[in-house]
Amino acid sequence: MKAALRFRFGALLLAAALLCACAGCGAGAAGAAGADGRETVRISMYNDVCYPAWRACVEAQCPDVDIRWENNRNTIANVLYQAKHGDMPDLVGIRRFESDAARRLAPYLADLSGLEATAHYSAASLALYREGKAQRWLPEPGVISGMVANRTLFAQYGVGLPSDLDGLIAACRALEAHGVTVFASDCAAGWTCALMVEGFGAASFFAGAAGNAWRDRFASGETKRVDTEGFAAIADALRQLRENGLLTAEDCGSDAADVTDMLISGRAAVFRRDSDERYDVTNSYDYAALPFFGAAPEDSALFVYPVFSLAMARTAGRDDAHSRAVRQVLDAMLSAEAQRALNENGEGLVSFRDDVVLTHSASLQNIEPLIAQGRYFLRVLNGNTFAACKAALTALVCDGADNARFVSILNARMFAPRSDGEAARSDLAADNRPDAAMNAPAASVIAQVLRAQTGAACAVIDLREAAAPIYKGTYTEEDVAAVVAGSAVYAGELSDDGIARLLRTALLGATTFASGSTEPLLDYPALAGMKAVMARDGTVEALTDEGGAAFGSAPVRVAVSGGVYQALLALDPGLAAQFSPYGRSLEQCFADGFSAAAPLPEPQKYFVVQ
Repeated sequence: MKAALRFRFGALLLAAALLCACAGCGAGAAGAAGADGRETVRISMYNDVCYPAWRACVEAQCPDVDIRWENNRNTIANVLYQAKHGDMPDLVGIRRFESDAARRLAPYLADLSGLEATAHYSAASLALYREGKAQRWLPEPGVISGMVANRTLFAQYGVGLPSDLDGLIAACRALEAHGVTVFASDCAAGWTCALMVEGFGAASFFAGAAGNAWRDRFASGETKRVDTEGFAAIADALRQLRENGLLTAEDCGSDAADVTDMLISGRAAVFRRDSDERYDVTNSYDYAALPFFGAAPEDSALFVYPVFSLAMARTAGRDDAHSRAVRQVLDAMLSAEAQRALNENGEGLVSFRDDVVLTHSASLQNIEPLIAQGRYFLRVLNGNTFAACKAALTALVCDGADNARFVSILNARMFAPRSDGEAARSDLAADNRPDAAMNAPAASVIAQVLRAQTGAACAVIDLREAAAPIYKGTYTEEDVAAVVAGSAVYAGELSDDGIARLLRTALLGATTFASGSTEPLLDYPALAGMKAVMARDGTVEALTDEGGAAFGSAPVRVAVSGGVYQALLALDPGLAAQFSPYGRSLEQCFADGFSAAAPLPEPQKYFVVQ
């Protein structure tokens, strides 16, 4: 195991050094010239570690620009929080597009209407990304998200692919007779619940005039209620799935790992998957993407969202040299070459530009007519949509909620008011980017707060869950949420061997990818209440508590974040079994600790490299 640690930690040290040199660790103000005299452009991405071929393609098109990649953890609230503190990046890429937060970020963004690239988009594909007359965002290619059939199983048992909702139910029932799970979906995740609500809504409600009108009002913030009749029709479609065994209480507790296991083992006839990833990297079966079905075949629609959307800061054009560099990078990010690079990672994407055509795998052949017709629904969200859809879908599937309750839950949860009052104040500043030894100050602060809130002897979180720098000054509730990811928290009792095993597994997770995933299980672990001393070759020389004492054989309480727990599930299920849900999220623990009278703890060095 030491050899594995040596290799993996050494690799991450090298990556950290390259990140600091090339990707903006401790980056200065946007527009400052780099050490080599090139114009510096800061890009805040929903994830700064995935799509390496795309990033390389963008950088190759901009050799005279020093591009510094940053990570906004896929939330506009994160960028808005930085913008309010005068730390706005030049370009922003977001995958989860929250219309309410986007409206608040709009004053910090440039109008892209006059760009040459904008002219290549249809008005329909740009409508959701406008603020008034200004074009604030441009979408990269779209992910086709939804249902995928294991065509091998369908053929094996002589069942044809369905063409409408009744056909889907009949096909799954026929396969169920052969002991095959009818439909596997990871509805423990809020985004999958939103997919189910909006996907089946695309076929039952959103395709009509009333559905389109409501969506426009929702995206612009003009309505504070769902359309009662339209969402009742969505509930009726979901209830059909429940009553016929396609949506179950088991689905409401299943995560992506559960669905992947069923996919690889051939135990699921239909499963939830996105086209920006490979349906099955083992190539064991033949697959066919399915649309979201309505009552008739002509009602079918695809559910699509941009792999990410791009915006430019208003401050990016304050001088000619910097403006040219930022626009050059934006053009490169939207170019046909870059879109093709994005398209290489999975089964295939849909370009929203009329001058770019992307190739698709054979698994999408079944839905090519719908792609050609543009029969897809573009996802629309606000900051509460994922949680609201999870609550409503769970109530319908697990508790048999009627249409009135389904609609009531959505109204209460999706339009819950946001507080702008002062929630906390920080007297310290801590960057969330790691140093050369992979110590991230903000992550250290969050881990220490988690440790204190859970009464644990030590705590471990993922660097990704330190979602933004901690600035000095006052914080709203939304600002507090922008600092930390809202993942679950787990607690368990571990002795010295278990704590060492936890660290080894967390380090391993930083270089391990799940099947089809474009990012590792963990960015890198951040520790509280413990310190790891390592040699430069990566050997772990000592693991002690923060005072330098060795952990003993007597078990102590240990808290881990959701990111760390998911890595344990994938790499060491036996160790994961020693942890139980704590009952409060990482965001809640941090908010409770941050709003208390005690000041935030000072950052600690938890990795020491000798």
